[in-house]
Amino acid sequence: MGFNERSRQHDEDALGLVESAFRELGFLVFPYGIEQLPELQRVLRGLHNGTSKMLRYRPDRVAVKPGKGTLLLGVKSEGGRSPNFAVEFDAWDAARMWNQDARRVLYVFVDLLSRDVLACWPEALSPRKVFVPRRGDLLRVKSLLPPGAVARWYPAVRGSGTAFFLVSKSDLQSLREALGPEWKSTTTS
Repeated sequence: MGFNERSRQHDEDALGLVESAFRELGFLVFPYGIEQLPELQRVLRGLHNGTSKMLRYRPDRVAVKPGKGTLLLGVKSEGGRSPNFAVEFDAWDAARMWNQDARRVLYVFVDLLSRDVLACWPEALSPRKVFVPRRGDLLRVKSLLPPGAVARWYPAVRGSGTAFFLVSKSDLQSLREALGPEWKSTTTS
């Protein structure tokens, strides 16, 4: 499957499943990702300071539960052929910055084959091995790794070309479990 078809699957199928799952829980969902601002996306490419990273890798959607609160949703999808999801290392680092003093960003993972919507908080993820397709990123990524993690140059990877790590589907929770009791109040009509 080519990049354009994979992007279409994510944008139409995965985001639709996420929006539906959150609506069932009483949330309103709105677009938010950097794709909304192509010029800003272009200007930020290659910048790695905290603010640039938080803007470039800002979450895909905003979920608002009226009278309760707001979450930013980083949506990841996989076609159903792998036991893992891929998470961009810099996006994970940015999400942890967003969540430094409060839970603002929730990762939502969609298995497009089973149509399962899974989730976890970024700080619950601890990459053990980071794949780095561009050799020039290797030293920078190594400097940001959590203790015990390794980064390896891996030029054979197709895709965006950014460093990533794998998250096992079996390590994730259902959306309801990940949200926890604080978000399970009555739904809106």
